[in-house]
Amino acid sequence: MARPAPPDKEGRERGEGTRGESPWGGGLALRPLSFLVLDLIRPVLDRHGRLLLRLKTEWPVIAGEREARLSSPRGLRQGTLTLSVAPAIALELQHRSAELIARINAHLGEVAVTRLRLVQDHPGRPAPATASSPL
Repeated sequence: MARPAPPDKEGRERGEGTRGESPWGGGLALRPLSFLVLDLIRPVLDRHGRLLLRLKTEWPVIAGEREARLSSPRGLRQGTLTLSVAPAIALELQHRSAELIARINAHLGEVAVTRLRLVQDHPGRPAPATASSPL
């Protein structure tokens, strides 16, 4: 059985420490870079995730009933909103993109979308059948 390390000057056992302190005393603890990157990008990811969720749930109010049936928000990254659109409405939404961006930002109360990326798809269609599902 391993013997515990003797306590340091403050009475803590080795290996313990407050966040940012080295467990061996003096200076900052070494942390994997991934933890630092996550600390930096977490607020951005959380913000974009919340905005995308709002866009998806409130899309009929923002775009209108007809447009909402034929399009849906798919992703939001660095101000670019990716919309899945039916081919029947793609050209119309492309021509009205400035108006739609203004409506989106007004609805959200901030400038979150600066550009639209339209991907032609059938947003309302069911997922394709897999090999295990009966036809």
